[in-house]
Amino acid sequence: MYSKSEDGIFCLPCVLFATKDNLGQFVCKKFHLWSKKSIKFSAHNSKQYHSIALSRMDALTSSMAHPESSIENRIRQINETDIARNRFILKCVTEAILFLWKAVYLSSWSSG
Repeated sequence: MYSKSEDGIFCLPCVLFATKDNLGQFVCKKFHLWSKKSIKFSAHNSKQYHSIALSRMDALTSSMAHPESSIENRIRQINETDIARNRFILKCVTEAILFLWKAVYLSSWSSG
């Protein structure tokens, strides 16, 4: 990304997501040596923190593009599934208790 105020280029993913302490050009310092752009771009692109920053940026843009796959939505979906399953189990248990109570009540009423 070009900064007009700095008159240089920065790597947006690294500026936003890199966490390493010894970050240099493209992150903390502007790049403006156009005659060495191929060498410097290649060197920066091969850095591990750049790869990690790119994957973090991809994850962010993916979650923004597909909000249904965000962590909050996935947790909500799982909770809703659990609640529905628990309600079904509770209904089955309640029906079994009522059936047994009726069987005991009716057998004691008819025998006595």
